[in-house]
Amino acid sequence: MRLEKLINISAFSLILLCYLGASPAAALAEAQVGPGIKVVHALAQSPTAPSVWLAATDNGVWRSDDRARSWRPVAFQHHVVWSVSWAGDGHHAYLAGFPGIPAAISADDGLRWTILSQGLAGQYGFIVQALVPDGSYLVLGTGNGVYWSADAGQTWAHAIGIADGIGVGTFASEGNRLFAGLIPGGVSVSTDAGRSWTSVVPELVGVAGVMSLAVPAGSQRLLAGTMGHSVWMTTVGEPWSPITGLPARSHGAALVVDRDRRGVAYVGTLGQGVFKTVDGGLNWQPLGHLAGDRAVVLALALADNGSRLLVGTTSGLVTLSPLGGSLSGDQPRQASLVPYLLIAAILALVAVLAAAAMVNRGIHTRRRRNAQP
Repeated sequence: MRLEKLINISAFSLILLCYLGASPAAALAEAQVGPGIKVVHALAQSPTAPSVWLAATDNGVWRSDDRARSWRPVAFQHHVVWSVSWAGDGHHAYLAGFPGIPAAISADDGLRWTILSQGLAGQYGFIVQALVPDGSYLVLGTGNGVYWSADAGQTWAHAIGIADGIGVGTFASEGNRLFAGLIPGGVSVSTDAGRSWTSVVPELVGVAGVMSLAVPAGSQRLLAGTMGHSVWMTTVGEPWSPITGLPARSHGAALVVDRDRRGVAYVGTLGQGVFKTVDGGLNWQPLGHLAGDRAVVLALALADNGSRLLVGTTSGLVTLSPLGGSLSGDQPRQASLVPYLLIAAILALVAVLAAAAMVNRGIHTRRRRNAQP
């Protein structure tokens, strides 16, 4: 059973991290993010202290106190941290990571962390979100659906409505509706703070999974970044439709909306860089000139009132100027091999675990046969 769980988490991490495809040898220079940051999975700005940021990376959670210009590690340097987020009070922060961190909480602005595991035995967490400003009510996306907590994460309960074995790696909210992106699957919605879920009607079908979700301000549209099928869009009660302006087989790994500019949103892809829409998702245009490893985008966040777009990639953090389309610190360098070695390592791990599981089954089968009269 343990081997099968390890195989599942390895495969899920491969889905989230990989698909690089062939890339040019030249890539753009890394922004000033501090030594050691290579793969950036998520970025989150404090809602009460705009200069404070947290980053979820392949080597722990990092913090910036100068508007995401320089960074330092604060916790879990030997773990992969998938996500990081804030409660509305600006003091409580949350993350999920691997191995052994289904969820964790900080009550001092992201400096010190406590792992939350009561009721989460054997679960792998991918994203934690606070639904109230003080962080007393939380939802957690895992490799096995959604869990919710009404006591600030001290205990957790399994939500109903999402099939066993379905992963949830992204949330988005609009009014009293909470959306969850499924892997594999489409989009589910909850109207009772994540305790029960149903499929969004009409259903999003024909996609391998949903990696990101967003609701552009004032558009009443829901955007879903999918695995290998670009970005899809729906309005309430209307059928889903693929958007235009993105490569047909792109992966919509990250979505972010500009809350101060009606209809403006950005999508980061796994291999084709960043795209921007100004009409609520109807049409998209490429932004900047990311290449090589920098075009493999896992996270997006807007800083300084939308004048800077932070782009988390498989080779560090890049800053784009979305209003002008220019890039900060663009000096040519040799493309990093780290993401490719990471994928090779994960594939090797999956293969070894699968082989071990087969050998283990064979041993037990022979023992049962030998025990028979």
